[in-house]
Amino acid sequence: MKNLVSLTFLFLFCFCISCKKEDDIGISILRDEGLGLYWDHNVSDYGRQYLFNFISNKSTRDEYEFKFAYAISGSAVTVRLEEVIHKGKCQKFPGPWGDVCTSDGVMYIPEEELPTGNYDFKLVIGNVSITSKLTVENDKVTLDVPPNSLFSNNIPTIYPLPKGLIYGSVVYSGKENEKFAKNLLKDLETLDLKPAVLPPYKYRYLDPERNQHLQATSWEPDEHSISIIYRSNADFKSVFDITKKHFELSGKKLTIGIFSTSKANEIHISPYEEPRVYYGK
Repeated sequence: MKNLVSLTFLFLFCFCISCKKEDDIGISILRDEGLGLYWDHNVSDYGRQYLFNFISNKSTRDEYEFKFAYAISGSAVTVRLEEVIHKGKCQKFPGPWGDVCTSDGVMYIPEEELPTGNYDFKLVIGNVSITSKLTVENDKVTLDVPPNSLFSNNIPTIYPLPKGLIYGSVVYSGKENEKFAKNLLKDLETLDLKPAVLPPYKYRYLDPERNQHLQATSWEPDEHSISIIYRSNADFKSVFDITKKHFELSGKKLTIGIFSTSKANEIHISPYEEPRVYYGK
């Protein structure tokens, strides 16, 4: 029994030393090379949230996963590296990448946890930290990172999609099928959908220049698309019911994708599969 206890203790000791060594290696890499940031706003099953992807600036032959956690206290946001997981050697690819890769760690902050205001955004790695300025406005969010060797951000401002939008497109082949698309759009407006105009911001999923309401696009040989952007509080099931009805009336000649910015609601309809609707939680 005594030997078993000793072996168990030895195993746990070695395991902890291994974890500690792994964390130390990861932290050393981050300190020496620094982190870049890809961040944006998205809508998922978890609601409207901010995505932060911290990426190692330098490629290595070993891949790591960085685990970050955040805490918000008043106007202070503290993001701390809590764990570094060694994922093994990088996968080899042909070309200039070879057997090296970057490492990263993804973290999400729900939109409701960051109301409009000014925040100190503090990134902590080991005993090193850098404090940036995070400004949340009604239509945009800005992260101003001071000059430093630990943390950089090449996307100073992001633009969350406005709430209450339904957007997407209706695609069809052949000009003779345009009437089916227009009948669908006319019927959707019975749900009190109001055409929306987006400000000229660089949204993650919508380009205001290419996705204006009722903007028509055509390409060879005889393909056509109509973009839609509505403001609406309509029940998404009603949107799906009308969409599905007109898909059937067209002889299944329409391809339709419709999305919501308030929840992760999605409609996917095409001639090649059964109509699908997904209701976000």
